Amino acid sequence: MNAATRMPALAGCAASSRTCSWSRARNCGRQASSALPHLRFRSFPSAEAGAAIDAATMVVIMIESAVALEAVDAIAAVDGVDMLFIGTNDLCAELGIPGQLDHPLIRQAYAACMRACEVNGKHLGIGGLNAHPALAAEFVELGARYVSTGTDLSFLATGAASRARQMRERFSAPPHT
Repeated sequence: MNAATRMPALAGCAASSRTCSWSRARNCGRQASSALPHLRFRSFPSAEAGAAIDAATMVVIMIESAVALEAVDAIAAVDGVDMLFIGTNDLCAELGIPGQLDHPLIRQAYAACMRACEVNGKHLGIGGLNAHPALAAEFVELGARYVSTGTDLSFLATGAASRARQMRERFSAPPHT
């Protein structure tokens, strides 16, 4: 029974606070006693169901803009935010340094986000570095605790390409005589 809300912090702290409100059953006034898949289609009293759903919900705020980066301390301080997640490629593009994943501005961004996480008891996640494992390792050493290694689309495409390659190899072999 796990759920996650991942939201870009494009509008800074206020949007992050709203995301937390919308993501937590206790803040939405939602009826949580219905037989939901999260609860294996069993009914529970609202207070129990809401508490269980909230406990299993993780709110991740994506730091992918200069606005979010400037507000990172306030965003990390929002009650209900569990993790800050740096989308490195998107942040590079927003900062005007597309593709420069090890640029000093990116390293400064990681350091600022890690400090904000440490002060507020949050975790830092990193993404966009799956083709740069040494750089990802540096950020893990800095304190990042979640590493995204790709997207559902990239995994699907990789699997499909692998299967197509297997089939081409299989059927392009000369027939056995």
